[in-house]
Amino acid sequence: MPAQYKFILFLSFIASILYDLILAEGNSSSLAITQSTTFITGPYLEGNGITNVTTQISTHAYLPCKVKQLGNKSVSWVRVRDDHILTVDRMTFIADERFQSFFVESSGIWTLQIKYVQARDAGLYECQVSTEPKVSARVHLHVVVPRTELIGDPDRYVKAGSTVIFRCVVRGALEQPSYIIWYHGSQQVYVENRRGWKVQFERDVESDTHSSGSLLRQQ
Repeated sequence: MPAQYKFILFLSFIASILYDLILAEGNSSSLAITQSTTFITGPYLEGNGITNVTTQISTHAYLPCKVKQLGNKSVSWVRVRDDHILTVDRMTFIADERFQSFFVESSGIWTLQIKYVQARDAGLYECQVSTEPKVSARVHLHVVVPRTELIGDPDRYVKAGSTVIFRCVVRGALEQPSYIIWYHGSQQVYVENRRGWKVQFERDVESDTHSSGSLLRQQ
């Protein structure tokens, strides 16, 4: 066999080995890409863990639940403490009209609204998607109840005709109150109808004392 022909066979053999190596490396890379890429085809919730929402008593609370790729599935809100179904999509399943669910399509967020929040509304709520197995996320609602404190002795002894000042401080409020209501016994004090009475209102944004009010009784 001529030496030139042997050299050609050798080159063909080397080329065949290189081709097999390149092909094997390409298949391995494709397999790695396939294994590392995960495609979610059904509904899923954005975010992990429990979402915390803090609101003040008597205000409105908004509990968010962001759902992706919902399709034709339903979204329900459940109160965890008693497993009470509150809403399914936009329909409400509780007699308490303070609860309502609404959906913002542009953001994919289903929100449970609780109007005029009460202290007993605090606790866990669960957003559920009607898949099998169930997809869900929880929101913990914290309700802040401001404290009121009367400054000074609870019993006052004054002379008839003298000036009396009562001072009330509101602490721990998330939102500053617009006014403070005073009562004499069980009756609300309307200073507009009482000569010599005056109400003052102050705000303090530098401490946890958000506001204070004074009731003055003058002769």
